[in-house]
Amino acid sequence: MEGIFVLNVTDPEHIVLEQTLNVVSNSLVVAQNRLYSASPQEGLQIYDLSLPSTPSLISSYNAGGILGTNSYDGAGMRIHNNFLYAAGHGQMQVHDLTDPIPI
Repeated sequence: MEGIFVLNVTDPEHIVLEQTLNVVSNSLVVAQNRLYSASPQEGLQIYDLSLPSTPSLISSYNAGGILGTNSYDGAGMRIHNNFLYAAGHGQMQVHDLTDPIPI
């Protein structure tokens, strides 16, 4: 199977698959009910996971093939103080996550 699996782990004894997102991703970060996915093909995509059974794409950004590559020592993406730091192809981008622009 391919994609990103959204799991309900409220009860670790009974993990439930809520949804599968048909997304190509090389780097993932989850923070505060948001999934940040990056790949050279798709750029940065932000999903709202507030309702795990129906995740929704709320924003996307085409980074010109820079995001989600594995060429930066596996650094990928990190979130700190409401900023997303993303690296790839020897470059780094910083994105303010205060108010993601809806698509």
